[in-house]
Amino acid sequence: ENSLICSRKQIPLILAWAITIHKSQGQTIQHLRIDMNGIFEFGQAYTAVSRAVSPHTLEVVNYHP
Repeated sequence: ENSLICSRKQIPLILAWAITIHKSQGQTIQHLRIDMNGIFEFGQAYTAVSRAVSPHTLEVVNYHP
C-alpha cells in the first residue's frame, strides 16, 4: 500500500505596520511600540511617546539615555 507522509510548519504572525515619527504627528495610536534606535532630534522621542493613548499600551525598545 502506498502512503504519503508530509509535515508542515506554521509560524504565528500578527498583522502590524510601521510609520515614521514624522508621519505619526497628529495621530493617536492605540497600541504603540517605539524603537528609539536612530532618533536624531531632541523632540522626536517626545513626539513618538506622546502618540500613545495609554502608557499601558506603550512599549519602548532600544532606549539608551
